[in-house]
Amino acid sequence: MALIGLVILAGLPAAGILSHDFVFDSLPIIKQNPNVHSLLSWWRAFGQEYWPPPFVGLYRPLSIITFALQWAAGGGSPALFHAVSIVLYVVVTLTVYRLASGLIPRPAAWAVAALFAVHPLHTEAVASAVNQSELLVALMVTGAVALYLSARSVGSLRPGPASIILLLYAAACFTKEHGVVLPGLLLAAELTVLPRADAKSRPGLRAFFLMCLVIGLGFVAIRSEVLQGDLVGTFTAEALAGSDLSGRFLTMLAVVPEWTRLLFWPAHLQTEYAPQEIVAATGWGWGQTLGAVILLTAFAAALVGYRRNRVVTFSMLWLAVTLFPVHNVLIPTGVVLAERTLLLPSVAAVLLVGVAFRALGERLRGEGRPWVVPVAAGVVLLLGAWRTAARYPAWRDHFTAFDHMVVDAPLSYKAHFGRADLLAQRGRNAEAEAEYRLAIELYPASPRPYQGLGDLYRRNGLCWGAIE
Repeated sequence: MALIGLVILAGLPAAGILSHDFVFDSLPIIKQNPNVHSLLSWWRAFGQEYWPPPFVGLYRPLSIITFALQWAAGGGSPALFHAVSIVLYVVVTLTVYRLASGLIPRPAAWAVAALFAVHPLHTEAVASAVNQSELLVALMVTGAVALYLSARSVGSLRPGPASIILLLYAAACFTKEHGVVLPGLLLAAELTVLPRADAKSRPGLRAFFLMCLVIGLGFVAIRSEVLQGDLVGTFTAEALAGSDLSGRFLTMLAVVPEWTRLLFWPAHLQTEYAPQEIVAATGWGWGQTLGAVILLTAFAAALVGYRRNRVVTFSMLWLAVTLFPVHNVLIPTGVVLAERTLLLPSVAAVLLVGVAFRALGERLRGEGRPWVVPVAAGVVLLLGAWRTAARYPAWRDHFTAFDHMVVDAPLSYKAHFGRADLLAQRGRNAEAEAEYRLAIELYPASPRPYQGLGDLYRRNGLCWGAIE
């Protein structure tokens, strides 16, 4: 019955997306991508970039093969893609329950998984078909950690579970790049929640982690070869372009409060954080101060948790490891912040909330108020389910998504530029012109709104305006 409850919480709010169309990156990567429209020579995906021409960058061959399988099975219908996304999300939720059950008592573990199921932050990963790679990696990584905890808690790591974990690791890497973090999570478990390995099991563990290193380095080597030596494999986000290491550090330090808000109280959601929603930092301000306070508090909690409750320390390390691929300080990426990239870190966030609820419940039970925590948890679940269900309609189609984007992120030039393109396609020229000009006003450094406005004028015979 407990598992059925989790299935309902994860699946029911998302049921409406079955009638949705492809949106955003799902269009060039799935709907308009010839590499996805045929299963002939599917193995060639391992030698091709993720983005189809004329775009370039990234390397996710298993994602492309997964999309091709769904395209063939459903004849290109977005409904099948959305159905698969819902099923994947349900299975990820159940896997989170299994992981949490290995760390805390089952009632608390159920609450953790239930919070994960209704977390509004996950709507981007579930609603956009192209983000199935996030769901797949979350499933593989979380499942591998749960299996590792189960196998190691009774002694040495046996060959059977070790082989499955290594296969999951390889599959996660070739599905999306951040799958490489799995060994870091396993080491975090070894340092915190697992018993100290005895002399008999240490050689096997060393061999296992050596194999993880071989798989990780092998993936990086293959990816680098396909991307012609490009380690990053993508462009640099506008808010980070031209910044040195110290500038990126200051910019990302101000993003830490946004990460925290989205993980623990995602009342406001938005699909775009481009300038001027997030801008490059040139000095120390309130955002940097708040970010530093949050990081120091998290570090202190990890230290205290190591003595009192190592699940807290494990959760903090999980956050650090899973956020590392998008921290942007050492290596800048194409996004400063994207809600879909927080799916895997959110596992630790809900685990921390579950630990806090359990500790508070034990204290209140001793004071004769055992009902407070269940009621509070119920209210949080209802709020999460309501916010999640209310957010999914924003992804109905491309035009609806951009309508919501300019409301959710009014300072993002990309939101207004994208909506202007769609308005121009529909012949709503005056509205398109206003959106192009607003995009230019918000971020004059980008050439794209100028080109879009120039094309709009050219198509309508306003040659001098187009030239200008």
